[in-house]
Amino acid sequence: MLRDVLRAALSVLLAVFVLARVLIWWMTRRDRLRARAPLPTPTPPPGPPLAGTSAPLPALLEAHRARLEALLAPAARLEPLESLGHDAGPGAGPASTQLGGAPHLPSDVPWPAGPDRPLSFLAELDLAALHARAPEAAAGLPSDGLVLLFYDVDAMPWGFEPADRERFAVLHVPAGAPPRTAPEGATVFPTRRLAPVPVRVLPMAEELPGPAFAGDGADEAYIAHALALSAEPDHRVRGFAGWIQSDAREEAALTASGFPTGSPAQVDAARRSAGALRPEAWRLLLQLDSDPLARFEWGDAGRLYLLARDEDVRERRFDRTWLVLQCH
Repeated sequence: MLRDVLRAALSVLLAVFVLARVLIWWMTRRDRLRARAPLPTPTPPPGPPLAGTSAPLPALLEAHRARLEALLAPAARLEPLESLGHDAGPGAGPASTQLGGAPHLPSDVPWPAGPDRPLSFLAELDLAALHARAPEAAAGLPSDGLVLLFYDVDAMPWGFEPADRERFAVLHVPAGAPPRTAPEGATVFPTRRLAPVPVRVLPMAEELPGPAFAGDGADEAYIAHALALSAEPDHRVRGFAGWIQSDAREEAALTASGFPTGSPAQVDAARRSAGALRPEAWRLLLQLDSDPLARFEWGDAGRLYLLARDEDVRERRFDRTWLVLQCH
C-alpha cells in the first residue's frame, strides 16, 4: 500500500516538473519573440492648419501643403446667429440669411408656382450682408438685394429632367419688402436666422485636378481632411460643392440645356448632341443640407445644390441657375 502511494506521488511530482519545464520554455520563447518584434512606429503629430482653416493638417499631407493651399476656395458657411454670440459682426442682422419662414418678397412679384402647386420657400440670402461678412465668397455676386430660393418639396425633383425647371425658382429682388405670407398649398418651414462666416474649403476627391496624392494613406487622409473642413449641417454659399454622390456639374449643364440625364445612356446621348457646354463653368451658388432644426430632409439625409455660371450671375440672370438633389 505504501509503495503504491509513493509511486503515485512520484508520478504527480514528475508531471508537475514536466509542466513547469514546458511553461518555462514557452515563456522564454515568448520573450525572445517579443524582443525581435519591431516596435510600432509612432504616428507623427498633425501640423498647423492650412491658411484660412482651423483643422490641423494630417502629417501624411504635410508634403503636399503648398498644393493644398493652392486648391482652397473661399466660401461662406451659414451659421446660426445664436452660435456666433457677440462675434456676429457687420451684416449679421436678422435678415442676413434666412431659412424657412416668410420671405421678404415684394408685393408686385408673383409667388413662384409649379405645374400643380405653389413652390415652398426655402432660403433667402442678403447679398449686402454676404459682401460685408464674406467678401471673397461674395466676389462676382451682385452687392445688393436678396436671392430667394423656392422648391417643390412634395415632388422633390432630382434635377435630371429639363421639366424640373418648373419645380424650383430663384429670384433676385430688392431688399426692404415686408415678410410675405405663403399661399395655400405651399409648405412653410420654421424660421431660422443665420449669418455668413468666411471659410475655405477643399474640393472632393473626384474634382481634384491632376494626379492623386502619392504615399501610403495620403489619398484617404485627403478625403478625411476635406470633410473635416465642412460643417454639420453644411449650409454654404460658394466654394466647392460637398457632393454626396459625384460631381454633378456636367449633368446640370446638360439638363439645363434641355437634355435629360437620369441614366448613363441619357448622359451619353446628351454628350453627343449637346456640343461644348463647359461643365467647369458651373459653380456652386448655394448648398442646403438636410437639417432637423429647419425640418429640411432631402431624400435620405441629402443636400440641395444650386449651381450657376459666373456670366449669368454677373448679369443677374438667376433664372438660369440649376438645382440638383443628391442623397445617400
